[in-house]
Amino acid sequence: MSNLEPRIEAIRKEYGLDQTDFWQIPQNKQWVCKHAALEVVAVKAKIKFDLPVVIEKDAAALTTSIVVMGHMGDRSEWATGETNPTNYSIKGKQPSYPWAMSEKRAKDRVILKLVGIHGLVYSEDELAPPADDKPPTKADARPIFTTLQTDMRKNANKDDLRRWFVDPEVKELRKQIPADWDATLKKEMTEFAATLPGPAANGNAYADNYSAG
Repeated sequence: MSNLEPRIEAIRKEYGLDQTDFWQIPQNKQWVCKHAALEVVAVKAKIKFDLPVVIEKDAAALTTSIVVMGHMGDRSEWATGETNPTNYSIKGKQPSYPWAMSEKRAKDRVILKLVGIHGLVYSEDELAPPADDKPPTKADARPIFTTLQTDMRKNANKDDLRRWFVDPEVKELRKQIPADWDATLKKEMTEFAATLPGPAANGNAYADNYSAG
């Protein structure tokens, strides 16, 4: 039985989404949906978008803002999409795509509005980076770490375990635990993988091959 809020579950069923397309942020219980799933909704709901209107443009400073209008049948909704240093950041030599992020945020908000669950659900692209990149406290991270350990051991074979490790929800949760706990999780994953059926991963350590996830 689904644990999704009933209105979200109704939309999930209507557009044929998977339950794993949604997850809840442990700290505030806010529901989040994968961007790719919302793209599927847009196609199935035959949502059409007007060309965006640019409000602010300073890509070099990671500051962009656009307005997008979408139409579904006789209904229309608009929403803004924005990036700025408080909600979008890059690290090291990582390339920046502020305009693409603004577009995804705006379109995702329009899709959620048109299908009637905006406010109940947010797009994964709206998840802001941790304030000042401060590491989470271990008290805050303990339930998240326990959840990851439990979910990791529900995988029945090596392929499922690989997919679990690179799933966007898992990636987001791993960002919320201390680095040493993440290292422990990888070690436990390597040991658990050895007990599962399926071909072994290339390399010396199972989890190390997926550390980019």
